[in-house]
This record gives sequence, structure tokens and C-alpha cells, in this order.
Amino acid sequence: MKKLELQKVRWKNFLSYGETWSEIEFTSHRFTIINSPNGFGKSSFIEATCFALFGKTIRKVPKSNLVNTKNQKGTLVELKFISNDKTYLVRRGIKPAKFEIYEDKTLIAQDASVREYQEKLDAIIGIDYNTFIQTVIISKTKYVPFMKLDAASRREFVENLLTLTVFGNMNKKQKLIMSTLKEQLQTLKSQYSINKNNIEQAENNVKSINELLQQNLTEKRDYINNRIDELKDTNAEIKESAKKLKDTLYVDEDDTINVWDATQRSIVDLVGEVKHRELVLTKLKNSSDTCGSCGQELTDAHVEHTNKNIREEEDDLETCNIKLKRDRELLLKLQPKFDLIIGNTETEHEIKNMVQKIKGNIKQIENIERERDSIVFDDSNDKLDAAKEKLMQFRNDYATITQELKGCKEEYEYNAIVYDMLKDGGIKASIIDKSIPLINSVINKNLSKFGFFVHFQLDAEFNETIKQRGIDVLTYDSFSEGEKLRMDMAILLAWREVAQLQNNLSCNVLLFDEMTDASMDFEGSEILGSLLSELDNTHVFVITHSPEKLQTYADGAIHIKKENGYSKIS
Repeated sequence: MKKLELQKVRWKNFLSYGETWSEIEFTSHRFTIINSPNGFGKSSFIEATCFALFGKTIRKVPKSNLVNTKNQKGTLVELKFISNDKTYLVRRGIKPAKFEIYEDKTLIAQDASVREYQEKLDAIIGIDYNTFIQTVIISKTKYVPFMKLDAASRREFVENLLTLTVFGNMNKKQKLIMSTLKEQLQTLKSQYSINKNNIEQAENNVKSINELLQQNLTEKRDYINNRIDELKDTNAEIKESAKKLKDTLYVDEDDTINVWDATQRSIVDLVGEVKHRELVLTKLKNSSDTCGSCGQELTDAHVEHTNKNIREEEDDLETCNIKLKRDRELLLKLQPKFDLIIGNTETEHEIKNMVQKIKGNIKQIENIERERDSIVFDDSNDKLDAAKEKLMQFRNDYATITQELKGCKEEYEYNAIVYDMLKDGGIKASIIDKSIPLINSVINKNLSKFGFFVHFQLDAEFNETIKQRGIDVLTYDSFSEGEKLRMDMAILLAWREVAQLQNNLSCNVLLFDEMTDASMDFEGSEILGSLLSELDNTHVFVITHSPEKLQTYADGAIHIKKENGYSKIS
């Protein structure tokens, strides 16, 4: 519990007081009456106390007007108090300006701004200005009875009293956190969406480049195949032309030329087949241990199968070479006879040229086929590599943003729960709900002590219900001014008791400034005096024009007089 014990206040050149120090000990008596005519400065010590603690008075008086009008300088107020077992001295001055806080006689380092230094003092005393003038200093010039406060002001007062304002401050900070997180969440969602689109576009780009490269490969193979077909067609045409020439020049019954031609065609086909099988055999041997596509080692079953194919190809190749050798030997045998038949005629030369052209075309076909068979899909294209690298970058960014978005969502959801808890309907409402029965109980107890037998009930929104005889429902304005004052005092004392019971506030002083002079009758004043005198660990000061109402309970008295235009305590 924050315990504030006011010890002594003293002042000079403050309002109507002069250069000589004036002081009041707060703890010298339990119940002190202060009395003097109007304008003599009997309320000045209350103003001095408030000024020392908060830098402002109860009344809305400019600081310059607090300076004694005769001396016009040297205003100084000192307040000694104890807070949580540490002794403090606050010194405030005007002309010259001064604001110092001492803790156990050591000056607390002063901040650059008065406001920050005041915040240090507020933390030390543990009570704000509004709560102080509602529970410690009760002045007719500033005090507004709880029953005359609007709903918002009632809530603010009770939250201050129960130290619930911390939740309001936390709520404001939490609101800023939520706003920041919301912006971050929106930014991450936008980045997430953009990156997702980037990935889709990058994937389409890689796909397009792959398709283009594949198309180029297909077109190149198709072009080669077309060229091979063209060469083969050309050879067929040349052979047909050569045959016709032979048919026109020779009539040979032993079919020498036909055999020659057939053998030559067989040789050409066999040469092509040998080349083809040699190429196939080379590829098989190259892939006998590892896969030609991926480079991985083959299983034993694959190796065996490949070796079997190699043996079959070698057998087929040998067969072709045998046939080729046979056909070549046959040509050698036919050559003399063929030479005799052909002779050296111009047609013979033309046929020979055709044969050479066919051989050249066959050679060209072999070369083109090798070129075709060597063509494979190449994905090392620079443009494709760049597109894949970009895609990988977008995917990495996507993974990072996804993780950040998930974390931000979780943090936002967690802080949203905290934010809801800090709203009026959250933790504060729970504490108020638990405090309301206690508040109502203490208020009704005090009303009974005042001989005011009504049932007073506050709800969670601090709206009151007042019943008389348990049936009649009345309003605050239904009662006389004296009854209202009794109700106000009962509620006021209840706040102090509730604050102490809740371990939120404990101040050893209660100051009344002309609160008993207005509408409270003699009986009510006596009851109030009795209640005030029974307060534990509380020193009561009552400023009044009617001391006779409370003198039965007072054990101390202060009278203010004036000498030479200056107020003076006697």
C-alpha cells in the first residue's frame, strides 16, 4: 500500500503571509479546528500543501497571484512528508522559481523539464491531484460531491481511487502497439500477396523459356530429319535415273548390271547399317556402367541387360561386316565384266557421276544423323538460369514473409486479447464489480452512523439507486440540502475507507475547508465530528466559521489573525 504521511508544511510570502515563516505540524493533534474571519488566510495552509505537492492550488489562481502583494517576491513553500518509510522534503518557490525534491536530505537529480520532475514526485506520493482534492483536501471551492459528478467523472474518480488508471495508461500504450502491429500486418499481407504473384510470374517465365528451348530443339531435329529425307529422296531419284540410262544402253541377259546395281545398293545400305550399329554400340558401351541421362550407377540387372544388348549388337555388326565383305568381293569379281559392258561412253560417265553423287549423299546423311543424335536438351541457357535464380529468390522471400506474417498474426492476436482485457469491460470492470459491494456496504454503514436510514446502491456504471423504507425509490435531488450533505460526507468517508481496505491509498491527514458551514445542521455536524474523531491514524483539520459545532471533538485549535496587513498564525 502506498502510504503518505504529511509531517509539516511551512511558507512565507505566500498569499497574505509575509516574510516570516509560518508553519503547521500535521501530526500534533488528532482533530484541529481552524477559525478566523474571511480574508485572514485560514485556507492558505491548504493551498500551500497542494502547491508544494502539485505545483498548483485548489483554486484556479495564477502562480504570480500566489506571491504576497506587498513583498512581491521570495515566495517559498516547504512540505515535509514520509512515503514508504522514506522522508522527503519538497521546496517550491516563486520569484525566484524553485522546485527541489530531497530524499533523506539528498537532492534528487532534477530533470530537464519541470513536468518530468513533477512525474517523479507523483510517483513518490502515489496519488494524483484530482484524487487528492477529493479524498484528502475537501474544499467547498473545489470539491464536487460524488453525487453531482456525471457518469464519466464518477468512473474516472473511482478508477483513480482504486489505482485503475494504470490500466487506462496501459490501454493507450496497447492501442498504439495494436495500431503499429496492424500497419505491420497490412504491410506483410501486401508483401505476401506481391511475392505470391512474383512467384507465379517467375514460374510462368521459367516454363516459357523451357518451352521455347524445347521448341527450338524439336524444330532443329525436324529440320535435320527433313534434310535426311530430302537426301534419301534425291538418291532414289538418281538411282531411278541411272537405271533408266542403263536400260536404254544395254541389253544384257546375264543380269550383270542388275547384280552390280543390287550389290552396290546392298553395300550402301550395309555401310549405313554398320555406321548406325557402330554408333549404337558406342552408346551402349558408354552407358554400360552409368546412366547416360543422369550419370548414376546402374544396377547389376541393368548392367547385365546392357551387356546382353552389346553382345547382340556386336553379333549383328559382325554379320553386317561379313555381308559387306561378301558384297565388295562380289563387286570386285563383277568389276571387269562391268567395265567391259559400260565402256567409256558418255552415258557411262554420267552413271558413274550419279553413283558418286549417291555416295556423297550417303556420307552427308551419315554426318547429319550423327549431328541429330548428338542433339540433347540443354538447360544451361543463361536466360533460363537467370529466370530460375529469380524464382528461387522469390520463393526464399515468400518463405521469410510467410514466417513473418505468421509471427505478426500471432503477436497481433495476443495483443488484441491484452487490449480487450485493458478496456473498460475487461480487468477494470472485473475489479470494479468486485469492489462495488464493498463500496455500497461502507457507504450504507456511514449513512446509518449519520442517522440517515436509506439504502444506497451503486451499480457497475456508478448509477445510484436510493431506497427509503426499502420500497420508495428516490433521487439525490429528492432530499434536503442537509440530507444531501450528510450523504456526501458518508460517501466521502467511504472512499477513504475503501481505498485503505483496497491497499491503494493511505494518507494520515484529512482537511475540510468550510464544508460543515453550509447546510449541515448541528446534529449532523456532531455526527460528522464523531466519525472524524474515530478515524484511525488520521489527523483531521476543519476550517470553519462555526467551531461550536465540532469543538466537543477537537483537541487542537488554530486561530489566524492579521498584523500590519500580514496574516499570522496564533
